[in-house]
Amino acid sequence: MKITNRFFAFVLAALILTGFTGYAQTKTQPVKTASKAAANFVNVNKIDFKTEFGSSNSALSKLGELISDGRRDGDVKALVSAAMILFMEEAATGKKASITGKELLTEASDKAKNQNNYQALLACSDAWGAKSLGNDAAKSAELAKLAAQAKADQAKGLRGPGAKECSVQIENYSAYKIHIYVDDVYMGAVEPGYYIKFVEIGSGTTKLYAETEYVKDPNSGEDTYYYWQGEINLKSYKDDKPDFTWQLQ
Repeated sequence: MKITNRFFAFVLAALILTGFTGYAQTKTQPVKTASKAAANFVNVNKIDFKTEFGSSNSALSKLGELISDGRRDGDVKALVSAAMILFMEEAATGKKASITGKELLTEASDKAKNQNNYQALLACSDAWGAKSLGNDAAKSAELAKLAAQAKADQAKGLRGPGAKECSVQIENYSAYKIHIYVDDVYMGAVEPGYYIKFVEIGSGTTKLYAETEYVKDPNSGEDTYYYWQGEINLKSYKDDKPDFTWQLQ
């Protein structure tokens, strides 16, 4: 489908996230975001965890892949599992790898909060509460409380604060395949020159994030990735169902 006065032709891929019975088109709210290169990036797929720990644990051979896939898919439980492996190796060897169990569990907990996923929050709470893992009772209690609220919100059919819904059309003007996240939940990927549209994504403030796969930095030649961050505050718009376009450039 050709879009007038643009460099790309976009093809629509519509994903219905809730029961969709009808959609009234309203004025599009464009949000343009330039890419940023990841700073201090560590490619976990290139970490030799066995060497860094001096361990023969076979689980370490696939640990980089587990972390990488968990990040890409927004899979909190996978990241918690990887953090547990790191905690156990740290305790057994007295050493720490390029990424630590606490760092990864903190990352997983942040994702669980953004997703407002009660099962993911409980998994993080349990890991923080274990003395052999996070060993932080206060953090565990905080996440358990958030999990209870998230479960109550789910029972009421609520995604977040506020009462509005919106659609977001995400347009890829970059030269890379981009992975899309809405409130830290992985929604799929969009190829260069295409767009993907999500409708009825929920209420409240919606966090948007997108990133490429690993690429080479054109200056240093080192591994990195490019990412985009955006946010839609539905309280700022009077339309019943605002229609946004997020342009990744």
